[in-house]
Amino acid sequence: MSKKSRLRNRKRRRQVRLEGGRGTPKRRAKGTSRHHQLPSSRGGTANPSNIVMKLDKEHRAWHILFFNWTPIEILIHIMKQWFGIKITEEMTKVFLEIDKEVHRKA
Repeated sequence: MSKKSRLRNRKRRRQVRLEGGRGTPKRRAKGTSRHHQLPSSRGGTANPSNIVMKLDKEHRAWHILFFNWTPIEILIHIMKQWFGIKITEEMTKVFLEIDKEVHRKA
């Protein structure tokens, strides 16, 4: 196999996203990106159940607004800052445990 065809194959593999396991390739649409529901920097995997395809501008907007927070952390922040609800450390731990369970099952 020539170097050129190896590079072409490598690029093709990069563009292909596996959904539902090995052997079911799905090309990523132009202008979209992979968004990890549980960020990879925080232990999230590349498992298709943890990945959602987003438009590039939606993906950028999410991270500008919410950094690498999980949806439950965003909920806690909104409850504290916008509604003035007192969230104790124990409540936060319970929310985060629920969040972990949800991601474990997904």
